[in-house]
Amino acid sequence: TVQRGGERSNPHSCSEAKTLLASLHECSDWGRPPDPIKEVVEMLEKVYCDRADAELQSQAAVSFMQDLTREKQIQRLLFVLQNII
Repeated sequence: TVQRGGERSNPHSCSEAKTLLASLHECSDWGRPPDPIKEVVEMLEKVYCDRADAELQSQAAVSFMQDLTREKQIQRLLFVLQNII
């Protein structure tokens, strides 16, 4: 039985209770500023453990950045401005 503001309620199942606890845990630090060192370490661990995914993401980023040349951006801007003017 879970107590909430004087009310008593019974979770329908153990999995619902676990889901509720997990969601509360995820929100427990919402007001705290992020820890940049912890985030960097977590990302490095993720990259190290899943190198294939990291390679795919890096190739996608390279492709995206290669499309952001000054010439292409100016052409896109001119195209938009022509449609407005």
